Amino acid sequence: MVALANRQRPDLVFLTGDYVTWSKKYIAPMADALRDLRARYGVFGVLGNHDIRVDAEAVTQALQRVGIHVLRNASAPVNRRGQSLWLSGVDEYSYGQSDLARAFKGLPATAPKILLAHNPEIIANATEHQVDFVAAGHTHGGQVKLPGLKSLNSLTQPTQEFLEGFVSSGRTQMYISRGLGKVIVPLRIKCPAEIPVYTFRPSPNRTEI
Repeated sequence: MVALANRQRPDLVFLTGDYVTWSKKYIAPMADALRDLRARYGVFGVLGNHDIRVDAEAVTQALQRVGIHVLRNASAPVNRRGQSLWLSGVDEYSYGQSDLARAFKGLPATAPKILLAHNPEIIANATEHQVDFVAAGHTHGGQVKLPGLKSLNSLTQPTQEFLEGFVSSGRTQMYISRGLGKVIVPLRIKCPAEIPVYTFRPSPNRTEI
């Protein structure tokens, strides 16, 4: 998966959380696996609900040790040719830990707001803060989709409104990745893993995808 991501020759890599599931013993090998990710202007990530449940600080430190910028209700500039593109990230929305006001503190007024957020339920809050684009995950796209039956995600998280793909709300665009992993059952059915590749273009009024 890391090799496939690197073959895209990305300018940036976004990681939207859930690097480990239940046990601390996987934190170090997970970080070692992600160590080889390469992006011209850096690898940025946020934590997911499982990361926080296992050990938020340990996961954060492990990722930072291998050069991944972890954004926890914070922003960071990406500098290119004398100009800066700002990336923001928040902690888990369903745990009440997302703080968009804190994440955007200090951003230039004219800066596009590009947000990394694990849980797509943040979309209404992101719209209120006039976020341009949200990269989200969490849902696995449903993971198991069988005719006539609800997806695995719908059974385990019945309040989840959005499962995958593009969602728009006001000026805010969001893409929910199906992600790469699995949870509860070790398989995917009619819901393949994915590594989305985004192309950002400047616009007079908003960020366009």
